[in-house]
Amino acid sequence: MLVKKVVVELMEHITSKPKVVVLKYLKSQVKALNKKLEESVSEATLINEFTEGRGRNCMHFAAASGDIDIFQALVYLEGDVLRVDSEGNTVLMIAIQHNHVALVKHIL
Repeated sequence: MLVKKVVVELMEHITSKPKVVVLKYLKSQVKALNKKLEESVSEATLINEFTEGRGRNCMHFAAASGDIDIFQALVYLEGDVLRVDSEGNTVLMIAIQHNHVALVKHIL
């Protein structure tokens, strides 16, 4: 439950906060989780492996927001641009659906 709460908050930050705030929050939550959990959780694990109800991870939310800076930062932290959600949508497809032309060009 703790990890799910962190991921939901992270996804909310991605869609509403500037890059600096998102990255600071991500790093602080990884640190906090590693103190509370028996196994180590990396930034890449939080970005790629934890999803919300439709199987969307942080990369999908970044694509939906259209923020290239946040998207680039997540890719730098090993975000997987090829990840598919439970409906078969890739990160690129999400960017296209939200009409984020600049991000689509960046992904391609």
